[in-house]
This record gives sequence, structure tokens and C-alpha cells, in this order.
Amino acid sequence: MKSEPDLLDRWEADARTRGMAKITIDGYRWALKDFQKFSVARGRRLKDTEKMMLRTYIDDCRSRKLTTRTIGGRLGAISNFFEFLIFEEIRKDNPVLDVRKRIHRLTNLTARSKHTSSSA
Repeated sequence: MKSEPDLLDRWEADARTRGMAKITIDGYRWALKDFQKFSVARGRRLKDTEKMMLRTYIDDCRSRKLTTRTIGGRLGAISNFFEFLIFEEIRKDNPVLDVRKRIHRLTNLTARSKHTSSSA
């Protein structure tokens, strides 16, 4: 079994091969390291993430006053990593997809609600 730092290095090499911009790779890697640190502090490995861990991470991000947009970017980086793990046949699923879909739906409802109440 590959170590997590090795998986992150392999993900980065894959991202370069796919033509991802260096600035994007750097940002994604930073987000992945932040999530990895969060996971390790809770006795979990990044590659074994489940939906509940992502929800807890989102709560942690909110407690650090990160915006919904920033949290969405972090989830995008994590999702990209899980798509790599699926491609490498290390995982069969991407737990970010349902969580991100739910976050976007709630964000859109909140935005519409604010727009409706401010235009009334």
C-alpha cells in the first residue's frame, strides 16, 4: 500500500501530465495538505475519507471563517484527488460529489432567499 505523501506526489505528477497549471496544482496541493492534516488529527487517512469526515471538515472550515466559495475550492481539490484515486483503482468512489452537491444546493437556496427578501 502506498503512503499518503507518495499518493500526493503521484497525484501531482498526474496533474502535470494532464496539463493542469502550476498555480492550480500548488493551490490544490495546499488544500489537500490542509485536509490531510485535519484527517490525521482525527486518526484518519486522506484516502479513506467518507462523507461524514467531509462534513466535519466543512464545519471546521466555517469555524475558521472561510467563505463558502473557499470551501468549495477546497472540496474541488479533494474531489480531484479522489478522481485520481479512482483512476488508479485505489478507491471505487468519490465521497465529495454528494457532499459538494448538497453544499451547492443549500448555498443556492440561501442566495435566492437573500435576493428575494432584499428585493421585496
